[in-house]
Amino acid sequence: MTGTNDSDGAPVNVERWGDTVTDDAPPTDQLFKVLANTTRRRTLWLLLDDPRTTVSELADTLVGWWATENAVVAPEDRERVATALFHVHLPILEDSGLVRFDSDDGEIRLSALSEPVRDLIRLGYRYEQVTGAP
Repeated sequence: MTGTNDSDGAPVNVERWGDTVTDDAPPTDQLFKVLANTTRRRTLWLLLDDPRTTVSELADTLVGWWATENAVVAPEDRERVATALFHVHLPILEDSGLVRFDSDDGEIRLSALSEPVRDLIRLGYRYEQVTGAP
């Protein structure tokens, strides 16, 4: 069965998944709850490309992304995004086992993810691109 294209335009073939979902993958409802939020979905998508970053770098990237979409971003938006990442989104991502977050130094690392989880992150990003809405 071939599904929607991923962000690179290649078909997503769910048959290749086989039994690749590992025991440490989050439960389905928890994974979709994580992916239901734009900030968390974009954070995961960015980490697929660069699996190690900091809260500061991630906040800069996300604010730049929103500035491109909305053309207006106030200086205080970066601090608001960094605060939300630190206190809300990164703890949720860490609790789900998708990232490792060191709150002492602000380092964020993508956890080892199974291919089905990676595909769902890519599909979420692609769906956002196709529909034009987060």
